[in-house]
Amino acid sequence: MLANRFTLSPIHTMLADAAGYVTPSLLEFYRERARGGAGLVTVEYAFVDNWASQSNVSQVSIASDACIPGLARLAETIWQGGSLAAIQLSHAGRQRFLGVDPIVAPSRIPWKALAEAGAPIPKALTAEEIATIIESFAAAARRAKEAGFDVLELHAGHGGLINQFLSPLANRRSDLYGGSLDQRQRFLLEIVRSIRAATSGSLPVIARLSAAEAGPGGITLDETIATARLLETEGIAAIDVSAGDVQTVHLQVQPMNSPTAANAPAARIVKAAIGIPVLSAGSITTPELAEGILERGDCDFIRLGRPLLADPAFPRKVTSGRSETIVPCIRCNECLDSGTSIRHFVRCAVNFRCGREAYVGDVTPVRCPRSVAVIGGGPAGLEAAYLAAASGHRVTLFERERLGGSLNKIARPDFKEELLRFRDFLINRIDGIVDVRGAATAVDISSLDPEIVILATGARPLLTPQSDTLRRIDIRSATAELPELGTALVVEGGGRFAVEAALHLARGGRTVSIVLQKNELATDVGAHTRVPLVADLATLNVNCWYGSSVVGGGDGYCHVLRPGGEVELLRCDTLLTTGYEPDRAADAALDAGPWQTISIGDCIAPRRIIHAIEDANVAVRNLARVDN
Repeated sequence: MLANRFTLSPIHTMLADAAGYVTPSLLEFYRERARGGAGLVTVEYAFVDNWASQSNVSQVSIASDACIPGLARLAETIWQGGSLAAIQLSHAGRQRFLGVDPIVAPSRIPWKALAEAGAPIPKALTAEEIATIIESFAAAARRAKEAGFDVLELHAGHGGLINQFLSPLANRRSDLYGGSLDQRQRFLLEIVRSIRAATSGSLPVIARLSAAEAGPGGITLDETIATARLLETEGIAAIDVSAGDVQTVHLQVQPMNSPTAANAPAARIVKAAIGIPVLSAGSITTPELAEGILERGDCDFIRLGRPLLADPAFPRKVTSGRSETIVPCIRCNECLDSGTSIRHFVRCAVNFRCGREAYVGDVTPVRCPRSVAVIGGGPAGLEAAYLAAASGHRVTLFERERLGGSLNKIARPDFKEELLRFRDFLINRIDGIVDVRGAATAVDISSLDPEIVILATGARPLLTPQSDTLRRIDIRSATAELPELGTALVVEGGGRFAVEAALHLARGGRTVSIVLQKNELATDVGAHTRVPLVADLATLNVNCWYGSSVVGGGDGYCHVLRPGGEVELLRCDTLLTTGYEPDRAADAALDAGPWQTISIGDCIAPRRIIHAIEDANVAVRNLARVDN
């Protein structure tokens, strides 16, 4: 029996070694999630053979008996943390991100992005090869049982090989494994039977299914229900309802401009059609959302992925009545953009320890507390102030405007409520442990006689003097304060924040154009964030001038330099700029003091929340190293 209805959703951490073996970092990552109180901790997708099933670098392997000792340590680590242990069995099929042979699939139909990157076209599996893969799943299940796992999960969604056999878009076979739904289900059915035979039916098996494929001709929800019913008759213990594949990765990992609890409606329909438990994942970011889903009967168990990256103790805090202390997931997807998408270990914008658990511990009291002044109350300053105070230092925080800094502006669009929740969390966390004051002067700082001054003064708009009469406002101020901008707006730059601002303003009824030098929007984020942003933009008739730049303007127009060298006029009441520079105004006054000065966040260089939190942690944790 599970201790509660919270389960860790499998997330690729890239913390295994190059061969897929368990490492100390992987152990500590899962130890932290188990200690956090999840009833079931599911180890990320593990490849089942050493031929073609591996999808990515540093992916966990369950492909040989040599893996069993490390996996046994992993299962034991999870038990010691207080959770039951599951492991997900997976085969990449055509979604072999490694991009090298062998790439296999039901049919010779490539994953488009991989083919465009130069990867080989998939080889269509023969009947003999299919039989060998089925045997590999059975052998992997045996290894999981020998390692001591309590539960198996079979990855039949997200575009992996099993999902490819189920999908009419990927499976064009004319033999027993293709054509009608019952024949496309055959591969999955034979794997399930082989797994249950290999384990004598002693391990419960969860099957993860993508509810429906986006676009015409793909798997429908009715087909998924039929598959779930078939699996129930075969003794599957539960169905995990997810969505998407890597061609629609934004459906797997929804960004902040997408709905929360995205898969709960489909889970409810599946649950009504079967008699076994149903799990649901997908942007269930708050206890209130989870409770509502369970009360409505949408599913039986809640899967938490990114929220347990942000705060591994989410379940324990809920069950102990401390929900207000949960570090909120902001659905920024830095865990992918700055982590696994660039083949780096998983990381989290709001949790510096994520992926670093093996060598970065909780904040502990220092032996020699110091007097610390923090200048600036944005995310970097608030994080630094909390960490320093939690370490035992005497902390005074100066903020000239309003606590929250840039979050007060960039969180204004209605689809960024997670950022407001994060801002409030940061502010509430320092209440009672940090002395908060207004604007800092050199006299104020000197009167404190601090030993350490942490500069977190942020960034300011880069509005260079212009000879024209074109009205310019920085994008943060424009979206936060909504001054009288006029009806025709031009956004300069095509990054994520520019696109989000354009969305926000276009939804308000204004005519918005984007002028950008690149030929693609939002290239500073991954596809899971970029795709829905650009799709939403297209529905609002926002005009994009690619390969172009604003060179001046006035009298209701801006002058746009086009790729061919010509200058065109674009109707414009206000130009919204996206350039920022470090705000170093306080430097001169503070440099002369006897204290040590440390700069963090945007006052080093304008960047993102993840960098603000990382800078603050590195700075304060380095103070502890010196003291201890």
